[in-house]
Amino acid sequence: SQRGLLHVYAQSLYRLGETRLADEMYRRLLLVGGSDEDEVHVDVDEREDSLSNALANRTANYTSGSLLVYGGERDSKCWLEEDSIILDLLQEYSIGITNDGEEKMDDEDEKVMLQNYDLAYNLATFLLVSSEARPPSVVKQAKELLIHAEKSALTILDTDSNENEESKDDENGGVDAEAKKKLQQKKEKQLKQQKELAEQEAGPIRANLAFSNILLGGEENETEALKTYLTMVTKAAKSGKGASTIGTQANLLATASNNLAVLRDGKESVFDVLKRIPVTSSLSVSEDQNSGGGGGAAAVPLVAATPQQVRTALFNRALQLAKMGNSTGCLEALGALRASLFLSSRGDGNGTPGDSSGNIGGAASKKNSAKSRKKKGSGSTTAGGAGEDASGKGSSVENDDVPTAKPSSEMEVIAWNARADWLESELLRLLSQGSKT
Repeated sequence: SQRGLLHVYAQSLYRLGETRLADEMYRRLLLVGGSDEDEVHVDVDEREDSLSNALANRTANYTSGSLLVYGGERDSKCWLEEDSIILDLLQEYSIGITNDGEEKMDDEDEKVMLQNYDLAYNLATFLLVSSEARPPSVVKQAKELLIHAEKSALTILDTDSNENEESKDDENGGVDAEAKKKLQQKKEKQLKQQKELAEQEAGPIRANLAFSNILLGGEENETEALKTYLTMVTKAAKSGKGASTIGTQANLLATASNNLAVLRDGKESVFDVLKRIPVTSSLSVSEDQNSGGGGGAAAVPLVAATPQQVRTALFNRALQLAKMGNSTGCLEALGALRASLFLSSRGDGNGTPGDSSGNIGGAASKKNSAKSRKKKGSGSTTAGGAGEDASGKGSSVENDDVPTAKPSSEMEVIAWNARADWLESELLRLLSQGSKT
């Protein structure tokens, strides 16, 4: 059908990093029904899944400040925030003010189970990554959504199959001891698999709960965030998989490692902090080995990353290398960042951003029209090409080492280039001061 094709097209655009076009497709599907008719009935489940995907798409390529205009005021609400389902969900988890002036969630005990925790998770994530454009209470509201999304993810376990098998046995007059033992073993195996699945579903939610604690600030919140990220990194190390983890769990590990680096910055050596920042290419790994940072073997790869995650990881790496006085490494990381701003998709088999499970500043999951489970959340180059930045500056970065991280607008490209220019100028200033002393 036409609607089905539009869903596939929107997902394809998202995976290619063409998030602005994907946003237009989801807007068409949700506001005009995906056809030329003015009014088209859309199934509630399909509508919620589309909203969840559209929120994930927005989050995947968000640039801090892009919702603001001059003077710090919101330009306007994005069309997603005008949707009735989103408004109802926000109203249900709205924060009221008590007589004592304290913020309080209404009807706390009644808001445990969420029928679509993916939607709640993606909405909360979008609110967190765009929190600089919102009132402080929105972060608490997003945290509350995530708390209930986690509870819902952990309590949705499929026990129907076990109950059905037991009822069949009773109807057949029972089973012998050996068959009963095998049945019990089968049930235990199924329960273990269900618990593992529930834990996988809850992992990205917990990562973003930790991110909300970072945004809320304060020693207690930061300690909770630190515990969450340390637990994730430690579990990956104990499992023996670590950097060899693939897909969703690998992205979650990279997210936890990066955000742990942010929390430990200034409390650990610069070398240790740098080792925690996920690497986006073979260049980053060899660069650590040559710099004496000792990060080669322990490097955490940034797998299945969104454009936002790639940009953040590259800038964080450049910043730490600048602190180390490694001017070559810093400039190479900035060169990769500048080049990546013009690549929405490699198209050459060297990898794509794909779906994200975690956040470097928040992440999003996506569900496609085929009702798949949670997917945790890019070939052409434009001006400047892969070896130049927006101003035409040459870069020594090899094309194969350039990840894809094109922002959704030209203004955001300019903003990221300005950030890179600032760090480069600071690095050159410090180097010039050092040469004079």
